[in-house]
Amino acid sequence: MLAHYQQSSHHSCNCQSISQRSWCALALCIGMSLQASQPMQRARKDVAVNQWAYIRVHLHPKRFPAVYHIFWRERIVNFSKQWVVLDKPAGVPAVPTVDNILENCLACAARAVHALDSMHEGSEGDLPHLLITHRLDVWTSGILVLGRTPAFVAAFNRLLQAHSLGHSSGSGAGGGVRKLYRALSRRSPPEGLMEHHVITNHLVNGQPVRTQMFAEPGPATRPCFLTVQSRRQVMLNPVAAEAFGFSEAWESEVELGTGRTHQIRAQFAAAGCPLAGDLLYAPGPAEPFQSQPASSVNAGSSQEARHRAASEGSGTVPEEPIGLQAWRLEELQGNLQVIIRILSI
Repeated sequence: MLAHYQQSSHHSCNCQSISQRSWCALALCIGMSLQASQPMQRARKDVAVNQWAYIRVHLHPKRFPAVYHIFWRERIVNFSKQWVVLDKPAGVPAVPTVDNILENCLACAARAVHALDSMHEGSEGDLPHLLITHRLDVWTSGILVLGRTPAFVAAFNRLLQAHSLGHSSGSGAGGGVRKLYRALSRRSPPEGLMEHHVITNHLVNGQPVRTQMFAEPGPATRPCFLTVQSRRQVMLNPVAAEAFGFSEAWESEVELGTGRTHQIRAQFAAAGCPLAGDLLYAPGPAEPFQSQPASSVNAGSSQEARHRAASEGSGTVPEEPIGLQAWRLEELQGNLQVIIRILSI
């Protein structure tokens, strides 16, 4: 079946070999349902399908060419039989997309860990199946913790939740895992706690999905908070200055309290200091954010215009690195014995 489509498909990527062309056209993702009662599944190799089975083929998958310019073994910060800590590069998604199962951190880190396992153990085993524990945006770089066992993923997620619950209850950290980020913005953010109410995955007027921030809670919002622990003014190197369009910036150390989609990006934009290079949320309007959210995500256009968050941005998804790095991970109170206490890059 794959061979048939391999010969008949036409697509316009810049692959250099027949094997690469067939891989791009088909092996990235083929969804199929052998029976109506079975869920959709990806086909990673030749399989037999029933007559009238539904098959979805992505001939023009979204590509992430940055994966081919990275030496992935050097990106492995530490690893064990239960977990992998990756220094995620910008420009690579943490997990597979619907049409691309190979150009992502899970797949590339698995191949790197397999090579390291073989070097240490002197024999080649099976390619490890890595699991996601938390996510970073495509254009965010830094520490990404991956699991090698479901038990580790469950334990690590409990620690993330414990830290978030400790903050939201006002009791402080209270254990768990603390995630620290470095954020780069042209304007200085306010130090201390930054708290908003959020609507994630919001789509309006055919623009890319975004996260909206509000000062007051509403029927469809959830609380989110972070802490700007410190900030300092920095001079950008010539390459960064040319990319971002300015040479002076503010570098902030941010502790994430909750883990909402695009949280730091949207909260900084709502505070009037969008991250460098973040075209989705910058430039924002003059007012930091509206105080009241819309009563419904599907509110009418006039009401939505009155109540929308200020982090509207230009509506363009970034195609270059943005000023955000997950640079440090700390385990609090020694709850997790299988991971080193402090990870930083």
